Amino acid sequence: MITAYKAPFEIRDASKKLGIRFLKLTEKLEPVARCSAYLKAIQANEMHGHYAIAFAMYAHAQQINYKDALSAFYYNSLNGIVTNCAKLVPISQMDAQQILFQMQPLISELVEKQPGMPEELLGNCCVAQDIRCMQHEKLYTRIYIS
Repeated sequence: MITAYKAPFEIRDASKKLGIRFLKLTEKLEPVARCSAYLKAIQANEMHGHYAIAFAMYAHAQQINYKDALSAFYYNSLNGIVTNCAKLVPISQMDAQQILFQMQPLISELVEKQPGMPEELLGNCCVAQDIRCMQHEKLYTRIYIS
């Protein structure tokens, strides 16, 4: 399902690359059998692989509770977006950190709402971004790949 929701090639590929990097890091820090198996399946092209799945598998294996894991995942995702914006706009590191700090209540709200989200809403949030990403794939000059 995650692969299907990530329509733009660059977004699917970025998710795979981030997942592989994360899984390789866990191998060095504290290996988990199912994460190792997932990494091998991705590298053997048996599975596409996604960062969200790798993160969830590792968090579960480390017995990190659902809300804490989801909060960390959302924060990490937001951090990546803000970092890219800081480079593109540009804004200062202080401004970027203030944005991250100011978004904490929203992250908490989203974490609370997540369990009740209807399944039919999955994948509906980023249609315009997906279209822009597909257009971006064909540009001659690009600033960011993912």
